[in-house]
Amino acid sequence: MIALILNTNPVLRRALPDLTAISAQLGDTGRVFESPSLEALPHVAQAIADAAPDYLAIWGGDGTIHATLSAVTTAYAGRPLPTLCL
Repeated sequence: MIALILNTNPVLRRALPDLTAISAQLGDTGRVFESPSLEALPHVAQAIADAAPDYLAIWGGDGTIHATLSAVTTAYAGRPLPTLCL
């Protein structure tokens, strides 16, 4: 399974493609996770860890990637991370 995490804060939201279309393209092979803020990121990262995807794709800039990797690493609590796609 592919987990795609998106930074959906209002500023970046304008640059995102249609999330419904992304979900449809992923079909049964993936799941979209949205994080509207840094405060929501630990909860979203835990949901990703619980889903145990094979791949984790991150959509965002340098700050999003750094914050997401930090939160996901914490959520995985020492378990191996999925293959990352930046």
